[in-house]
Amino acid sequence: MMRVIWIILLLCSISAEYFGQQLSQYSQYQYSLFVINPAYAGNKDKMQGLITERRQWVGIEGAPHTQSLNFHTPFSNRKMGAGLSVYNETIGAHGTISAFGSYSYSIRTTTSSLSFGLRAGFYSYRINESKVDYRDENDPSALTNVQSNFVPTFDFGMHYYKGNFMAGFSAMNLLESEISLADNNIETNNLKRHAFVYTGYVFTLSEKWKFQPTVLGKLALNAPVNIDFNTSFIYDSKFGFGVSYRTNKAIVAMVQMWFAKNLRLGYSFDYEIGLMQSTTISGSHELFFGIDINKKNASVVNPRFL
Repeated sequence: MMRVIWIILLLCSISAEYFGQQLSQYSQYQYSLFVINPAYAGNKDKMQGLITERRQWVGIEGAPHTQSLNFHTPFSNRKMGAGLSVYNETIGAHGTISAFGSYSYSIRTTTSSLSFGLRAGFYSYRINESKVDYRDENDPSALTNVQSNFVPTFDFGMHYYKGNFMAGFSAMNLLESEISLADNNIETNNLKRHAFVYTGYVFTLSEKWKFQPTVLGKLALNAPVNIDFNTSFIYDSKFGFGVSYRTNKAIVAMVQMWFAKNLRLGYSFDYEIGLMQSTTISGSHELFFGIDINKKNASVVNPRFL
C-alpha cells in the first residue's frame, strides 16, 4: 500500500496548485488569445501560427515543461475561422500529449465583432516508469499495467472587440472526462472544468507609442481564483515590453519583437512569489515564435495586439 500512496503523491504533489488547474500555464497569452479561447480562431483576418516553449520553476526536478503549436485562420467569407492546437507536457514521471481542433463563427460590423467558438480534442496521459522509484518492489498492492489514457474534451468560448476594446470568456473541459492510468483504477481523476474571463484596451499615447493593459481571471472548481494583471507598451508596431502580476504567484517581465513584417518573437521571465518563492527556483522561462500571413480584403481593422 505504501508503494501506491507514494506514486499517487509523486503524480499529484509536485504542485497541488498546478494539478488543481490541470491546464498549461502561459504568461504571454495576450499576444495570441487563441491559446485560451477557441472563439479567437480567425479573428485577426490573417493566418497566425505560434510555437511556444515553457520551462516552469527551473531548479526543481520534475517541474512542468511544455511545448505547444497553435495555428488558426479565417475562412474566405471572414465569418468563420478554424484552428489546430498540439501540446506536449511533462511533469515528473507524468506526461501529456493533447490535440484540439477549433471552429469559430463571427457576427461582424465594420468596427466590431462578436465571435463564438467550439473546440474538441483529446488528452493522452502516460507515466514514464523509468522515472519512478518504487522503493518496495515486492509490494503486492503496486500499480500494474500502467498505460496511456485517451481522454476526450470539449471547450466553448466567446470573444468580442470594438475599436481598441476587447473582452472574452471561455469554458474548458466541459465533459469532465475521467482519467485512469492503471488497470486497478486506484489512480483515477477527472478533468476539472475551468473558465477564463479577460478584457483589455489599447490606448494610443502618441504617433508611435501604444499602451495595452489586460486583465485575465482564471477559475477552476475547488481552486482559488487567479488573476493576471498585465501592462504592455508597444513602439511603432515593432517592439513591445511589459510587466504582469499573477496574484500571490509571480511577477512577470515580457519583451516582444515584430520583424520582417510578419514574424514575431517573444520572451517572458516569471519571478515566483508567495508559496512558490524559494532559493531553489530560478524562475520560469517562456519563449514563443509566431508568424502572421495577411489575408486579402480584410474587412475589419483589428489592432495587431488584440
